[in-house]
This record gives sequence, structure tokens and C-alpha cells, in this order.
Amino acid sequence: MTFQLVTEGVIFLIISLLFPKIPDDLLVVEIAVGSYIVVLISAWIIYRKNIIIYYFDSKANYLSNYYIKPILTAILFQVFFVMLIVIGWLNHPSSYLPLTAALIVLSTSALILSFLIKYGEKIYTNDVLLAENVHIKNLEDLLTSIRIQRHDFNNHLQVISQLTFNQSYNELEKYLIELETHNYSNNLALSIPNPAVAALLKAKEDIAQRKGIKLIIDIASTTSFAMEMKMYELIEIMGNLINNAIEAEEQNIADEKKIFITINTLYESIFVFSVHNKSSVIKMENQDKIFIKGYTSKDNHQGLGFHSVMTTLRKYAGHLELNSNSTHGTEVIVFIPLHKKRGLFK
Repeated sequence: MTFQLVTEGVIFLIISLLFPKIPDDLLVVEIAVGSYIVVLISAWIIYRKNIIIYYFDSKANYLSNYYIKPILTAILFQVFFVMLIVIGWLNHPSSYLPLTAALIVLSTSALILSFLIKYGEKIYTNDVLLAENVHIKNLEDLLTSIRIQRHDFNNHLQVISQLTFNQSYNELEKYLIELETHNYSNNLALSIPNPAVAALLKAKEDIAQRKGIKLIIDIASTTSFAMEMKMYELIEIMGNLINNAIEAEEQNIADEKKIFITINTLYESIFVFSVHNKSSVIKMENQDKIFIKGYTSKDNHQGLGFHSVMTTLRKYAGHLELNSNSTHGTEVIVFIPLHKKRGLFK
């Protein structure tokens, strides 16, 4: 009871100082202040609900980024002004000015909300177009790979048929083992639960194979792709790093060229992607320069690969590690938090 009286006294004192002309009626003051507090608490709960959605439902990212936050901000301003008008109307109930002001505020808020929704739709459309461009490029590579495989399949049948006809069973067994190993690699890439990542890796694997480079892919069965980062951005990061690795391995004079790709989830909260060239080395003086926009050590390149990767990672509180020396080769490891709010290495 004492706490209630003290609280009511403080509320009455604050309102009296802010609005000296308000009637000295404790009940009216409590109704006005109570209504304002209830509305603010409701807005806070809605905002917290948005935070919960933000953490646990990756499908709500577009809604969270483009709609809920700006709309909630507009609503809070609207609530604040409307409640001030209501308190003013309690002070002058015979005046039409507060009601007119309330209508103006509501109309303005409606226009602002309409603008925010259209602006959000525009940004969303731009992101969809970017995603489509990335996926179309990967699909083109994948279709090229399928056409080549179809052509190779006919060649394999001819070889098997000829070896069988000649009764060269030892050579036939060796040939079939090689085919089985190759098919296992293909099935591994296509078994990835994320179709976009599977298409990317399969396309890059075939591109590397045509250049005499073997991609060795290791992906954990527990890997999660449920992150805040948009899928086309993840594909751009992975594609850039794999392209760099393939280009570096092309310059390698070793007889056997290999690139090791690893995908995993760390502590069920961090997506980890690594690309490892054991025979390629980045000079120490260039290891910091490669992240600078426009820097490149290759002809006919714009030097945007690593810079683009770092820009996207910073956007989602991600992290990149580069290890390169003559003993270990070059390994690039990317860490992407599955929840942006947690961040990394802060």
C-alpha cells in the first residue's frame, strides 16, 4: 500500500510539472498515465516478440529488416503524440483542437507507414534480383556440367562394352573402381541438404576437374544452413573463395592438384567454411593487401573477391582467418554466426 501511494504521488507530481493546467483529479491523471504506460508496455512486448522471431525464425528476416522495425518506430512516435493530445484534451474537453491534431497525426502516420512498406518492397525486390543473378550463374555452370556428364556417360559405356568384348577383366575392374570413386564424389556434393550450396559445389567441382584439379569435399551431417545471412550472399562468399583457390591451383606446377573444402557447424551456433590449397602460398607482404578493394596480383581481374567477402562478413558479424606458409599451404576459414546478435570475436 505504501509503495502504491508513493508511486501515485510521483506520477501525480511528474504530470503536474509537465502539464500544470491539468485538473487536480487523481483519478483522471491515473487513467491518462495508466493508458500511456499500458500502450508503451504493449509496444515493448511487440518489439520483444520481433526480437524472438528474429532469433528463431530465419524466414522472418525480410519482415524483420524491412517492415517491423521502421513500422514499430513510427507507431511509437504516433502513440507518444496521440497520448500527449489525449492528456491535453483531458485538460480542455470542450476544445476540438486536440481531436483535430489527433486526426492529423493518425493520417500522417498512415502515409509514413505506406511509404515504409513500399520502400521495404523495393529493397526486397532488389535482393531477390541479386539472389536470382547468383543462382542463375550457378545453374548455368550446373547445366554445363550435366551436359558434359551425359557426353562422358556415353564414352564410359563404350569403354566398358569394348573391355567386356575383349575380355580384359582386370582393366575393366580398375576402370569401374575409378568410376565408382568419381560417382561417390558427385553424390557427396549433391547430397548436401541445401540445394543452392549443392549446386554451387557440384558446378565448381566439375570446373576444377576440367582444369585437372580435384576438389575434396568434407561436409558434416550436422551442418546447419539456418543463418541470418541471405543465401545468395553465402553463395557469393563460397564461390569467391573457391574461385580464388582454383585460380591459385592452376598456377601450381605440382603433378597432383587438390583443393580441400570443409563445411561444418561449430558449437551449434557458428557456420564454418574452409578452403585449403596445400601447394599454394600467398606472400607475407600480400596477405593484408588482398583484402583492399581493387588490389589484385592477377591480370584482367578487378581485385574485388576478398574485399567483397570481408564486406559481407562484417555485415553479419562474421570472421575470416587466413593462414598461408610454405609448410601448410594456404587455408581460408570463414566463420558465420547463425544468429547475428551474438556476433563473433567481440
